[in-house]
Amino acid sequence: MRTYASLLLALVFMAGCLSMPDPVKDEFLVEQTAAQKQKLDSLAQEIIAKRKEKEKVDEALKITVQKVVIAKKEIPVLEKENETLVEKQKLYTIENNDAMVKKTNDDIAANQTALARQKAYLKYLQALEDDQEAQIELRHAELAVYVSEMEFEKAKIARVYQQKEFGETDTPETAKDGKAEKHLIDVATYENYHVKQKSILASKTEKQKKSAEALKAAQKEMQDSGYTEK
Repeated sequence: MRTYASLLLALVFMAGCLSMPDPVKDEFLVEQTAAQKQKLDSLAQEIIAKRKEKEKVDEALKITVQKVVIAKKEIPVLEKENETLVEKQKLYTIENNDAMVKKTNDDIAANQTALARQKAYLKYLQALEDDQEAQIELRHAELAVYVSEMEFEKAKIARVYQQKEFGETDTPETAKDGKAEKHLIDVATYENYHVKQKSILASKTEKQKKSAEALKAAQKEMQDSGYTEK
């Protein structure tokens, strides 16, 4: 169990669980059963796996953010090109150059199509960015649930051990026998925190569901525009 201690503590902070109850000390877990140890080990593995999933989305988001930057810069270029083509069209009209007027009309139409496709692509990228951010929030919430469940399970184990070692009640703070105060772990605190994290997870799950739907719609709009990613 000690093998996971430092890793899980780091994951707690990464998962944004800064308000969670204090981690249960390993010294109170020495009498855990084989079944309890197996459950804690299983939760630890789930935490590690979920962390890896989040890291993949983190990297994907970095790529998407940069694509958004590039896509935004390409739109003004196309808009400027369209303005130039319109001015050329005016010139050719004044010159009565019908051939060049026709060619410029075709160029303007092609430019406007390219502009519409680029805008659809940007909209898709922004929807993808929103969805990836929602996925990261979801992974954070999933991590928080696993971590809080692990601490809840450890708290139950520790409470039984403490009751055996220290008695059924806490040593009164006003004790005058010179003994160190021994406050038993409040299992309900860990349980309530775990329930809260599950509620947050439900909310983040719904948020990501909506972002996925928006992404699907934006992707269809992009495909309908005829955009082909370079």
